[in-house]
Amino acid sequence: MNSNYGTAYVVEEALEAIDEFITSIKKKTPWGYSIAYSLSAKNKAHRTYAEYMLQKGKITIADINTIMRKIESSKKSCFDEKYAEQLYYDYMNVVVDDTLTLSKLKEEYENKKIGFIAPGKSIQDSKKIKTLIMNTEIDYIFSLNFLDESILTNGVIYTNQKRYGNDNLKIGTCKLIVTSNIRGNLNKNSNKLAYSTLTKHFGQFSDSSLLMVLNLAYLLKCKEVYLIGFDGFGQMENFYSEGYDREQNYKLDNRDIEHILPKYASRMKICFLTSSKYEEYI
Repeated sequence: MNSNYGTAYVVEEALEAIDEFITSIKKKTPWGYSIAYSLSAKNKAHRTYAEYMLQKGKITIADINTIMRKIESSKKSCFDEKYAEQLYYDYMNVVVDDTLTLSKLKEEYENKKIGFIAPGKSIQDSKKIKTLIMNTEIDYIFSLNFLDESILTNGVIYTNQKRYGNDNLKIGTCKLIVTSNIRGNLNKNSNKLAYSTLTKHFGQFSDSSLLMVLNLAYLLKCKEVYLIGFDGFGQMENFYSEGYDREQNYKLDNRDIEHILPKYASRMKICFLTSSKYEEYI
């Protein structure tokens, strides 16, 4: 690119291309320079800031580059975890007034049995999942941060920018519920909720997607919640498709779920329809 375009190309677009096409390949066969080192050098900041953001697994490389531009000069040379977490939260917490949206959704889903499907390995057999859903009296079912046309749902919920960006072209006119950190064009059937609304759990912050949808069900006063494909994060092969795998600090999500899931389970009925390591917490 330097040979053909000099310095005239847009770095952010190159980063997005790396994020979309190269990162998953490089994870299997490491080569070349480190993205963390590259981002750190570009922003003249400590490498751990980039590594910390990459381990979130929920934002694009271009997003991380934008966040790192905001690091104050006095903070660049030495990593400050609390400061990094605040930068991340401030970037994600796009402020919106979701009062009317919550009220509308509550009218539709209050006292209903609602199901959420995640892309865990347990949903590999799509026919089995269809039968499972049909045999369970679920009023509405949503897929979470993925769209698979072989699995019929009433809509899709996105809390993860990377996943939304990957699925954007095939979403069409399906019903969407998104959190305010999701950037990009939304269809006419979209419902946007404040990131801060779903990440606060009884005084504790977590942007675990499982906890966020449980919070949503709790706020909407759903009667029962059924979970499919929430197998629980491990070290290898967490998803039914390699395309969903990502760099992430799984220990943080697992820790949050262990502490917060029992609180939701004590307030509403939660049932895992596929095997999950989280079942022991309810």
